[in-house]
Amino acid sequence: MALFHHATVWGCSALLVVMALGQALCNAPLLRIIELNLCRSYYQSHNPRVIAPDGDMDERLCKVFSIQKDLATINAYSIVCSALSS
Repeated sequence: MALFHHATVWGCSALLVVMALGQALCNAPLLRIIELNLCRSYYQSHNPRVIAPDGDMDERLCKVFSIQKDLATINAYSIVCSALSS
């Protein structure tokens, strides 16, 4: 009986780790998309010439404090909403 209990605990733990890893892998591209959107909005009003014709931008330009502050705020709200909905 104890062997079954340990196997269940390890199985559930492994499942949680795999799910958390999957969530983390999906979260990184989503953050980049949000950051690019914030970056475009910022530079449309500050320096539109740095925005490429296809809308892409150098990621280094997006490391401005105000963009990163907004990105952190959006990410925090996303984490809170995810926690509340589960």
